[in-house]
Amino acid sequence: METTALKTLEITIPTEYVSSIRKLIQGLGGKIQVRPKKKCGLDEAIEDIKAGRIHSYSSVDEMWEELMK
Repeated sequence: METTALKTLEITIPTEYVSSIRKLIQGLGGKIQVRPKKKCGLDEAIEDIKAGRIHSYSSVDEMWEELMK
């Protein structure tokens, strides 16, 4: 029985070529695993600001009252 050595590669390609590359890799007997891009805390904070998921309070007491509702 012949064994085949496998290598894991991470590549970055334009979105328009993903389908073709996926077919090629699968045709060669390989596997495709797409990993979502990890976001840093600053990126998440900026997204929260853009989406309006932030709140401002004039005092800690005001914030506490809002949290206890």
